[in-house]
Amino acid sequence: MLPLSQIPPVTKIIIILNFIFFILGRYLVPYEISELLPLYYFQSHCFRPFQILSSMFMHANFVHIALNMFAFYSLGSFLESVVGTNRFAALYLVSGFGSALMVMLVGYFQINYFNFCMAPCGISFQPTDCTQYVHPVVGASGAIMGVFAALALFMPDAPLQIIFLPIKFRASTVLWGFFVVSVLGIFGLFRIGLSHEGHLGGMIAGMILFKTRWYDNLR
Repeated sequence: MLPLSQIPPVTKIIIILNFIFFILGRYLVPYEISELLPLYYFQSHCFRPFQILSSMFMHANFVHIALNMFAFYSLGSFLESVVGTNRFAALYLVSGFGSALMVMLVGYFQINYFNFCMAPCGISFQPTDCTQYVHPVVGASGAIMGVFAALALFMPDAPLQIIFLPIKFRASTVLWGFFVVSVLGIFGLFRIGLSHEGHLGGMIAGMILFKTRWYDNLR
């Protein structure tokens, strides 16, 4: 592992900010942080535009932030040194915004599909009511997925070892594996507390940005 002084600046700042927000939300001002900063559905009275950004720095528990920051450290330390500070910062933020957008989009279709199916029973979901949208989204994993997607496009044959698995896979194989799992997860498979739509949105945003001419021209 790189010593703290050798971690690229954006990677280092993002990791530090994530732990600061985690400590604040867990121990110092838990209500203000844990209630205001997660990402709520856009029609909810709890939604605030800044949550699109702030939710990237929120985590549910220590295991959540530890796994995310380890993955981000492993990917970011290398990719930032290759593409540069500005490009890497843009990649992270755009991937996070793409993740939030996909969460909103999938939520919109899920709510309307639910209301359509339950209309004959006189049951309706009220997205403006905070109490009916009980699972606001937190975590940096959508943005991290965008970083990983860019890395997989940049070095598709790079060997990667997934935690707890004894064999290595090509980066491009892992990317498309995550892509398939995320799509299936949106339709109800592999629902184990993950925001599959957030992961998918981050990957798509990261891939699109990495392939744009604007990104090539960014310094």
